[in-house]
Amino acid sequence: MAAVTLRACQAGPAGFQSYLGERYNQETEQWEEIYGRKVRLTFGLDLYALPQAGEAALQTALDILTQACAGAGPEGLAIQEFSSGETAYDGDSRLLRKPAQAVCTAYLYAITEADGTFLDFEIRGERIP
Repeated sequence: MAAVTLRACQAGPAGFQSYLGERYNQETEQWEEIYGRKVRLTFGLDLYALPQAGEAALQTALDILTQACAGAGPEGLAIQEFSSGETAYDGDSRLLRKPAQAVCTAYLYAITEADGTFLDFEIRGERIP
């Protein structure tokens, strides 16, 4: 079993006065300004198993999770860091627990019309080769 949580969310400037640039809208045939902030998200991906399954079950689950995190991931969102900790018995759940986390960088941005009215709002990831 895996428990997915949002452990941290940090937002900061991504450009001068949050200006990210322009994009051409094919539907309206106009340029639109994009404003936004850079966001760093830390997701908890903790793995749990019955004690009788042993640490090997958690290691197998971690291998599968690692492969999934190494793939393409959600559109526009690349994982910057992935880490896991030591397996320990969790007395509250009475299960073995292996903590893991993934850190992603994304952009939170909005599109405006020429008069400053916001048209669109999306979160997009930052792909770093």
